[in-house]
Amino acid sequence: MLIVQDAGSEWKSKAKTVAKELDVDLETIQIGRNGEVYDAEGRWSALSQTQPDGCLLVRPDNIVAWRSQSLGDDATNQLSNALKSSIGW
Repeated sequence: MLIVQDAGSEWKSKAKTVAKELDVDLETIQIGRNGEVYDAEGRWSALSQTQPDGCLLVRPDNIVAWRSQSLGDDATNQLSNALKSSIGW
């Protein structure tokens, strides 16, 4: 599962691209006013240790497999490499 915030919603399209490329299922959850989960206390950035445009890749056993502080120029490639590593590709 990829967890993003409103400012990092661009990760959702990158996740779709990577999931299709690797032929895997990758659920994306957006936290914020426009997402599936509302962060009423505004604490997610601090708890996740990411910037508002960062993300977390979480394994099925709820362990954080990878964290990106922010959305960089090479985000798709970084996400692809992180997902490959987490699934033993």
